[in-house]
Amino acid sequence: MKKLKSILAFGGYLALAATLFMNTAALSADYAENYDVNGDGVINVMDLVSIRNFLLGYRNDEKPAEKPSEETVKDEVYYDKVYGPVIRGLSMVITDFDPDEPDGIGGELGGAQSVMDVRQYTSVKTAQNLLGYAITDINGDGVCELLIGEADRYKDGKGYGSHIYTVYTCKNDQAEFLTEGYYRNAYYYAGNGSFVYNGSGGASLTLAGKRTLSSDTNELVWDDFYFTDYTDEAFRNLGLYRNTTGDCDKSVSEEVKEGTDKLDQIIKEYNGMKKEVELTLFSSVAEFSDYEPVSAEKSEFLKHNYSETDTYKASESEHAAEIIFYATEKVTDFKFLKLNAEMNGDNVSYKPEAVYSQDVLSEERALLVKLDLPEVLPYNGISYKDKNGEERMFIL
Repeated sequence: MKKLKSILAFGGYLALAATLFMNTAALSADYAENYDVNGDGVINVMDLVSIRNFLLGYRNDEKPAEKPSEETVKDEVYYDKVYGPVIRGLSMVITDFDPDEPDGIGGELGGAQSVMDVRQYTSVKTAQNLLGYAITDINGDGVCELLIGEADRYKDGKGYGSHIYTVYTCKNDQAEFLTEGYYRNAYYYAGNGSFVYNGSGGASLTLAGKRTLSSDTNELVWDDFYFTDYTDEAFRNLGLYRNTTGDCDKSVSEEVKEGTDKLDQIIKEYNGMKKEVELTLFSSVAEFSDYEPVSAEKSEFLKHNYSETDTYKASESEHAAEIIFYATEKVTDFKFLKLNAEMNGDNVSYKPEAVYSQDVLSEERALLVKLDLPEVLPYNGISYKDKNGEERMFIL
């Protein structure tokens, strides 16, 4: 029997019952023999339950990299000791977070709030692929910082994005939390140790600014901080104010004469400063993830990440769900499968039929599928070849 492993849930809506780990030769073999868990010769409900609940550990078949220098090894060991607990802690937040009990994680972990905000609206697997980290010296002072960010594109299993949720630095051989942001209180990397900031506190309060990590104090300082507020007691006219404290306090700020028109110009300039950071995705943290190069999620959560998608309608129903299949590294020979059930008494066996195919599913272009969600038994699946040419099949 082939090795089986269970993977992702799609946003809490579409469960992946099982992953059928196959090689090319296995495709021509008898399906019941390959995937029969309880040994009765056919795939039945009990087999599906067993497959779904069976979890194989992390698989790492990456090609060996060139041997790093002794100094690089020393740095990697040192910063793994400093930042490793934070990375693993945030990984646990992603996997253990319960949207129905957002306060049920326990313990204090700076930066966890932004991770929980992402996890609250996505599945574990999607959060692991959206969120990543980078350990890098951003201001050139010889000390590496830890950045937690969001990927908006992928290449060769890495994520790339400018939206930074959390920043840590190293002080006295320990990770020190500096700041975090959210969607309405957002930081974006701007290069040279700087971050541009854009926030909102309602219709009358818009925030913008730029912060830089000081090489002298290893603290984030405001180069500029702008906020809007009413200029009159009748609350009719909005003005723009500036300071370098980061406080929405008119008494310690100067009013910008050009007003809110100037703010639009400032925000446009800040948007032009954004720079991508290469991120190691949380899906690659071995202790907490069963990495696969293809994942899926409800389209409402990921559609904004892709300007164009390929599309396939597996269902014409007005109640059908829209699911995005996306790759964090390129795969080939991608197929959407219809599972044809064959009844034999009380037992059910399946034979997959490819109803849609494309040569490549790349990091740049996702596939949007309209399909009916299974209520009891699965009737759809996917298959593809990974970077090693290995055929992999999944039941949805």
